Formats: sequence, structure tokens, C-alpha cells
Amino acid sequence: MTNLRESASQRLRNDDLAAPGRLDEAGELDALRAEFPGWSFLISDQGRWWALRTGPHAVSEVITDGPALLREQLLEIRVVEQGR
Repeated sequence: MTNLRESASQRLRNDDLAAPGRLDEAGELDALRAEFPGWSFLISDQGRWWALRTGPHAVSEVITDGPALLREQLLEIRVVEQGR
């Protein structure tokens, strides 16, 4: 998975950041990384937003259509895991 994450990050840096939505995507990725430090994030070529983590977790992968839903689902996971 490291290669996928690195590829997505590299793609964000190398693509034309002036393209519509690219600055917003980069900002959203930075915000998600800051809010959920145990997770890695990427955006697929199809525009799907991924959150990935390793280790002994009940949920290690979340895939959504956008950052708002991804954040919502990660917050739900955090609440459930803190309740254990």
C-alpha cells in the first residue's frame, strides 16, 4: 500500500495544481492527515477517497466518494474504538 500512497501524494504534487479542485483536494488531504494521524490517505484515479491503516484494528480501510463522508466515517470509527 505504501506505493499507492506515495503515488497519490506524488500525483498531487506533480499535477497541475491550478486545475479545478486540486488545491481543495490537497488541503483536504492535509486536514485529514492532521485530524487522523494513525491513518494514511489517498485519492484514487476514479476520485474515490481512501483511508488506510495497519495493525490490529477492526477497520483498516475506508473508501468513500468524498472527504466529508470519509471524515464522518472515521469519526464514527474513533468513537466506537474509544468505547472499547
